[in-house]
Amino acid sequence: YHRASSIINRNNHSFCILDEDRVLAICPLFLEKKTFDNKVFNTFSLFGLSIPFPVISDKVTGLKQIKKINNIIHNNIIQLSKDNNVSKVTFNSSSFIYNQFPLTDLLNSFNYYGYSVNVNNKMLLLNLTKSIDDQWANLSKGHRSIIKKYVQDFELESISKNNSILNYESFCLRIREIVDDLKDNEFLFLFDLYKIGLIDFLYIKQNSEVSGGGVFLNYGNKVEYF
Repeated sequence: YHRASSIINRNNHSFCILDEDRVLAICPLFLEKKTFDNKVFNTFSLFGLSIPFPVISDKVTGLKQIKKINNIIHNNIIQLSKDNNVSKVTFNSSSFIYNQFPLTDLLNSFNYYGYSVNVNNKMLLLNLTKSIDDQWANLSKGHRSIIKKYVQDFELESISKNNSILNYESFCLRIREIVDDLKDNEFLFLFDLYKIGLIDFLYIKQNSEVSGGGVFLNYGNKVEYF
């Protein structure tokens, strides 16, 4: 059951694949209307962002069974897209999270099922198992130079359930400092996640004024830019 029922239930086309009462796979699908070039079209996405890629249980082993489950998943997605006049499905298929499939295998899978694939390979995950020195070394020389030049000019402020207690009104005010185009039900969605400790906010300040920031989804031992 998803805490954000006000937005999820109305647009929810998610489904599970079951073997009696055992969950074999989960496929999140949320229907949204988007405007592009003054035309409205339907998409499976979440606030315009990518939906987590269908997750197959770790208990499912064997290439034949995985292929069979993938057939069910994609055939159902395609049918739901036809039924709801969906033009675009946006998935986050990070191999760091979902089933450890290589990117080439995922692309081959999409092509096999007839998708017209547009890949955005932007990585939104930070591997915190690496030391800060290794993280720093992985940055480009240009990025390191910019950070060294400006780091003293900025301060960071984090807000989470652990260090802040916000009611709904104050929560919305803080969110609007970095995101100002959300609908009421989307604010409620984020507030539900905040109350159960699943999201954090990070603000970048210069001379006590907010100049930027982001919302981060944390689950298990992973944090992802949301």
